[in-house]
Amino acid sequence: MLFVVFAVIGILIGIIVIRLTRGFRKNNKPKLVILAPSIISILVAIIIMYIGNVEIEGIDGAAYMLLSLIIFCFGVTVFYLADKKGSER
Repeated sequence: MLFVVFAVIGILIGIIVIRLTRGFRKNNKPKLVILAPSIISILVAIIIMYIGNVEIEGIDGAAYMLLSLIIFCFGVTVFYLADKKGSER
C-alpha cells in the first residue's frame, strides 16, 4: 500500500509538471520559464532520492526512492520535449 500511495503522488506531481509546462508554452513565455517546472522537478527528485537513501532507511526509504524515480522520469521527459519544441520556433 505504501508503494502505491507514493507512486500515485509521483504521477500526480508529473501531471502537474506537464500541465504547467504546456500552459507556459501556450502563453508564449520565455524558454527559461517553460523549462522551469521540469528543472525544479528534477532537483526535487534528487533531493528526495538523497533523503530516501541516507536519512530514511529500509522499506520506507525504498518508497521514497520510487517517488523520486517517477518524478525524475517525468521531469527529464518533459524537459526533453519542451526543449525540443522550443528549438523549433
